[in-house]
Amino acid sequence: MKRQNSVYLCGRIADVHELSVPAGGPAQTAVCATLITDHVAYGGHHQVLFVAEQAHEVLDCWALTGGHLEAAVEGWLRSLPGHAGQPPAAVVVADHVLFLNLTQAQRDALARRRAVRRQAEGVSEQRSRGAGELRN
Repeated sequence: MKRQNSVYLCGRIADVHELSVPAGGPAQTAVCATLITDHVAYGGHHQVLFVAEQAHEVLDCWALTGGHLEAAVEGWLRSLPGHAGQPPAAVVVADHVLFLNLTQAQRDALARRRAVRRQAEGVSEQRSRGAGELRN
């Protein structure tokens, strides 16, 4: 799919849902959320998909702000076929996210959560490599 359909949105994040997306191997964490830029009657509710590290950051920021999260999103529009009698739809796949309303204390807490997650991922990766070496 060509990415010639760039999207830039800025608004309030709502309706955050965690998903598990198969990616040709182990499932990745993803988050689908609504980014509200205007009234729904004016087309101001946009479905945004955050994948991998961005998904974790959205979930962490959502928790840190108590669900009052504003963001600027740069991404691209992905068309989805309709199913079960529904019309086709589109979702914005986020490439870059800037969280607008985090305090410095919240940003520091986010950095600590990110460091803990990366350390845990490194430990589990080392364990899986070690188990592979034991089998050989």
